Amino acid sequence: MIIKELWYRNTFSKSNPHFFNSLFTTALCRAIMGQGKDSPDMLVKLCEIVSYVLRREGVKAEFISLKKEWIQVEHFIDLMRWYYGEDKVMLTINDEISERYQIISLLILSALENANKYADWESEVPIVIKVHKVKSDLEIIIENTFCKQDRAQHQGERSGISSLSQRISRYGNKYKIAYKENNNVFIFKITLRNYDI
Repeated sequence: MIIKELWYRNTFSKSNPHFFNSLFTTALCRAIMGQGKDSPDMLVKLCEIVSYVLRREGVKAEFISLKKEWIQVEHFIDLMRWYYGEDKVMLTINDEISERYQIISLLILSALENANKYADWESEVPIVIKVHKVKSDLEIIIENTFCKQDRAQHQGERSGISSLSQRISRYGNKYKIAYKENNNVFIFKITLRNYDI
């Protein structure tokens, strides 16, 4: 179990360095061009995400409140909108994000980072994130388009998703994930069972 957890965290630590590097470069260029008034805020959010990930790696407790992780998810969404455009990420939340509900740390952040990594940002269709209650469960659905040609080149490379699946499999019915590809849309769903605000 410990080895699997370390393997997962190592996989997450390799998360899309190109995106982070591009964010720093963009912030610098916008500042030089006199268009960088948002750059400091975005860099602070990026630093908070990195700090959160590093802190979670050093903490022995594997769980964290959904609300605490959701703060970093919102930072990540802000960064994607700032970098790619406001209309490139659509967020719909139809229920309150609970402070009391405990999740495996990096569960939602990992899923969103995976969507960012493989998204076709040239597409007119945005990344869509929906949060809604279904009976006693909370569903978090992340949809992104992908380039079919790129997907064919990386067929079978689902290390991020498979590591998430392995992680949550240790906790019985508390969480459930499902994913499917439909044409060039990837849909990833996290179900938080017995969600109680």
